[in-house]
Amino acid sequence: MMYISIEEFDVADVLDLKTWGVHQDLRYVQYGFDRFYSDDNFRKWYEIKTRKKKKLFAIKESGKIRGYISLREINNFFKSAVMGISIDPNYLSKGIGTYALRLFLSLYFKDMGMNYLSLKVSQFNERAINLYESLGFKYKKTRLETFENQMDNFKLLLHYPNDFRQIGEYLYTDVSQYIMTKSRYEEMLYSSLYL
Repeated sequence: MMYISIEEFDVADVLDLKTWGVHQDLRYVQYGFDRFYSDDNFRKWYEIKTRKKKKLFAIKESGKIRGYISLREINNFFKSAVMGISIDPNYLSKGIGTYALRLFLSLYFKDMGMNYLSLKVSQFNERAINLYESLGFKYKKTRLETFENQMDNFKLLLHYPNDFRQIGEYLYTDVSQYIMTKSRYEEMLYSSLYL
């Protein structure tokens, strides 16, 4: 049985990311750390992820980082934020993301006292969409957005022509927004989805 915890990400944890696997699918390489060539790259990543109106949480399994959850655009007046989640490629499809998100939603809505959580997900990321919907996130809208990874455009268009569009020199993909409210979370908490 795995022991998963959600903890505030500490700068001392950042070098644990060196052990992360490599995404074989080009659509996800921006979520890996194999392109970081020095310890300083990892520290700069941490600084960016923890700047003003941002927070970073480590997903740990038996004390080892297996993923992270980031919050950005934290609004303490409206008690809202935008969430992102990334799991070490070596630990995908093992239930860590599902378990971690359940823990995180409790932390977010109960302990942090937040009311509204949103996230964005590329339409091609069916695994993530299935996870969010299974936990009760509600679809809000889809729009065309600039893709995060602009380094592999030719390969992405060649291998995944249905997932991307090139407009000028930039690559775009359909991105959906999903939301969870505190009342929706509480409703889901008492339904069979969280048992």
